[in-house]
Amino acid sequence: DISQAIRKCGATRVVIHAGTNDITRKGSELVAKDIFSLADQTKRRDGVSHVFICSIIPRKDTGSFIYSRSESVNNRLRTLCSQSPDIKFIDLRQALYSCRFSGLARDAVHYNREGATQTLRSILQLTGNTFL
Repeated sequence: DISQAIRKCGATRVVIHAGTNDITRKGSELVAKDIFSLADQTKRRDGVSHVFICSIIPRKDTGSFIYSRSESVNNRLRTLCSQSPDIKFIDLRQALYSCRFSGLARDAVHYNREGATQTLRSILQLTGNTFL
């Protein structure tokens, strides 16, 4: 449960970083709504001052279908976040591609240690280091 995790660690700033698992089953619009709903619920928790939603990193290992669905989710999330003053959208795509992102594990889907580090650096940069 997200509420218990937030209370347990005393988080005041939360980053939601989703993947692509649900995109083929649920469709872009529903996935975007689910992610935004999670962000909205998180923002309502006591002590949470900032909620950020990271863009989905488009997968290219499965062809254009997942890539185009990821882009649709990202576009919808950007729109939803622009309508909410309390939830910010972090577009990692440009940041990670500009630093020559090479941080995927052998499965070409999940981050390796270097990828997680690059992603964290990008999040810190794009949020103005609000986590420090």
